[in-house]
Amino acid sequence: MWEELLPVLQWRSEIVAQREQTMPFLHGFRRIVYEYQPLVDSVMRVLGVEGENQHRQDDEERLSGALVELLDRESQSPVFMEGISYSLFRVADLGLVGAAQVLLRYGADLNFEDPVSYYNPLHIAVLRNKPDMVQMLISHGAEIEKRDRIHESSPLDLASEEVDKLPCLRVLLDLGADVNSKDKNGKTALLHALASSDGLTVNNVDNIQLLLERGASLCM
Repeated sequence: MWEELLPVLQWRSEIVAQREQTMPFLHGFRRIVYEYQPLVDSVMRVLGVEGENQHRQDDEERLSGALVELLDRESQSPVFMEGISYSLFRVADLGLVGAAQVLLRYGADLNFEDPVSYYNPLHIAVLRNKPDMVQMLISHGAEIEKRDRIHESSPLDLASEEVDKLPCLRVLLDLGADVNSKDKNGKTALLHALASSDGLTVNNVDNIQLLLERGASLCM
């Protein structure tokens, strides 16, 4: 019976491999769910973050101490590095700077990419408008010009697009982001900021003004 099933199983394996080549996020997503999601869930619980209702339940100093205890217990896990790196992405999303610093001390990867969005911790911190997190990640070595693999947007591009991200835009420029760097379509951060206008009204004025003050080129 097994000999008869072998060609079918082999065919199924080939189909799965082909799908993962065309949709690589499936492999990464499956690894999260089946391999290191339990560790990530444990980190989130220790930090007082529960499911969709993400919130801090206690002072960050105490939570960081509890996180250290958890990481010490789990440090021999074969998926420890993946688990804490994805946890770093999650806490960057929430702006939990103290927790992120603990995870970095244990070796979390600053350049870890979420397997669905392909954003890294710095990208998500900008998108969630967490300027303190942005500053901390860069001070620990995050690549300030790193572009995501889908849209090739830099952190500065992402910060330029919406006026509520002005604090992150200012931090990135203060820390040396290249104001005239271009994406794969030749768009600079200034063009990303201007793209929010509808042709009649210039939106995002504060971001545009700051970019111009910091040397954004008007030559398109």
